[in-house]
Amino acid sequence: MARTRRQALTRPDVVEAALKCIARDGVEGLGVHRVAAELGIKAPSLYNHVSSQEELRVAVCVAGWSRFADRAHAALRSHGVGPGAIMAIAKAFRAFVKENPALYQVMSTVHVEQSTTEFAQVADRIFYVFSQALAPLNLSQDDFIHAIRALRAAVHGFSQLEVSGQFGMPYDIEKSFEWMINAFTHSLETRS
Repeated sequence: MARTRRQALTRPDVVEAALKCIARDGVEGLGVHRVAAELGIKAPSLYNHVSSQEELRVAVCVAGWSRFADRAHAALRSHGVGPGAIMAIAKAFRAFVKENPALYQVMSTVHVEQSTTEFAQVADRIFYVFSQALAPLNLSQDDFIHAIRALRAAVHGFSQLEVSGQFGMPYDIEKSFEWMINAFTHSLETRS
């Protein structure tokens, strides 16, 4: 992705290059020198677009969550609201983790302040998806927040175990995942 002198480098270019480096090289690819090399520039030039390695990590994290939000919205659109939507969103989340293990590692380990404008917009999109999927259950506000956290934790844990090859027993992993999400959904239905 070497650039010519006439092409102006933008922050989105830097983030896109970082995403490519992570996809190719794993988490180790998220370094200023590797991203600069991907762009065909010297590392100090990268600091015209991100002030530090940490800012680069945050920008990549936000971009990853934005891509997940796109995936979750598509799942919601294809399944409507209710239990089918919960399963669809959970499957979309799991597929995203499996397809982007290094990016997801960054997303799940880099802390981004909720007040960051860029991240707040992405978080709102994700919250909307979960709120639409869970709306038919008529949960209290507290139960609603607990449900979102529990669903995220369940899918995160399951996906991380799966990606690292921890499910060794000769049982269908897909059936185990569906069993978990169905049990989760049923427990919510009994609360409403």
